Amino acid sequence: MFRTDGDDGTEGGVVRATRRRRGPRRKAPLVVTAVLAALAVAVVAVLLTRPSPRPLPHGAVATAAPSPPVVRTPLLPPLSGGTAPTSAGLQRALAAVLAAPGLGRGVVLSILVATTGVPVLERGATRAVIPASTVKIATAVAALTVLPANRRLTTRVVGGPRPGDVVLVGAGDPTLAGRYPAGGYPAVATLSGLARQVKATGTVVRRVLVDDSLYVGSRLGPGWKPGYVSGGDVAPVSALEVDGGRVGPRPLSARAADPALDAGRQLARLLGVVTVVRGSAVVGARQLGAVFSPTVAQLVQAMLTRSDNDLAETLGRQVALAVGRPASFAGEAAAVGQVLRPILTAAGLVTDAIRLQDSSGLSVLNRVQPAALTRLLAL
Repeated sequence: MFRTDGDDGTEGGVVRATRRRRGPRRKAPLVVTAVLAALAVAVVAVLLTRPSPRPLPHGAVATAAPSPPVVRTPLLPPLSGGTAPTSAGLQRALAAVLAAPGLGRGVVLSILVATTGVPVLERGATRAVIPASTVKIATAVAALTVLPANRRLTTRVVGGPRPGDVVLVGAGDPTLAGRYPAGGYPAVATLSGLARQVKATGTVVRRVLVDDSLYVGSRLGPGWKPGYVSGGDVAPVSALEVDGGRVGPRPLSARAADPALDAGRQLARLLGVVTVVRGSAVVGARQLGAVFSPTVAQLVQAMLTRSDNDLAETLGRQVALAVGRPASFAGEAAAVGQVLRPILTAAGLVTDAIRLQDSSGLSVLNRVQPAALTRLLAL
């Protein structure tokens, strides 16, 4: 993941990018997304290549306390003075950056004026390349297009199929906090809070069942490298996880092989029981407790700010469910493409300008045109 420094995303008129270890740790390709400020805002996507929502299934989302409407405010004040960016001026400003030996010769870029959508400088802008974490831009646009911005994902505990059973039902909230809560998330739900609610009902608990059936298919994405889970880049994608599936306190701690069972074991310890098995919630089962994630708008913001792979994958799955597709890698990739296709077509781009295999950008099989990213950023 790369980010720009400075309050307005620039430093001395030239974008400076610094590596953040959160994203996929790979030598090729390298992706930089930045914003240049001038009289009008020019949105820059530089890809540097080197070697109506339908209801979710039962238990996915419960009703939380109403959230206030999302108020959109500009991130930057309007600019005054100066001159509009020109192709020649941008070429001069970026010449030293783009000529850096470490970038190689496969540099493609797309720069346009956000207020007009008119390209100012492009090089290979319609060439599809591996986008890495900039895929999250596409995921964010798709999520905010089809999901209510104030929706919250609800993790529940309900009565089980036999006396003494309770079922922990996941809705895809990777911010649910347990032993090793990650910093930087807004107003997260806690497993301990859920356990307190269960205890307050007076229910005698002998066994904890875990239900992560909302998400289907493989837990590891096509084109993912083997070390992503052990290296702490992402958890196996699950509708039920605690602390993003981390098994230690560090941000890049290894992730649990089965996040749902790990979450069940943590809840069992809080409830004073030892038996944890897989199971399914029964339709109409009595709810014993529920905790709510931050809003979709907050999840999107956290995903982009942190380059959070777990949030990206769960938002992709929620997009899939919203448009009636399976909550799988294939389903989320198809759903994001389905949502973005009209936007890209209206911008004059081919319908396959974004071809995805996941929602986080970890897959080396993803392909995106730089022009597609700038059009999405300019929305």
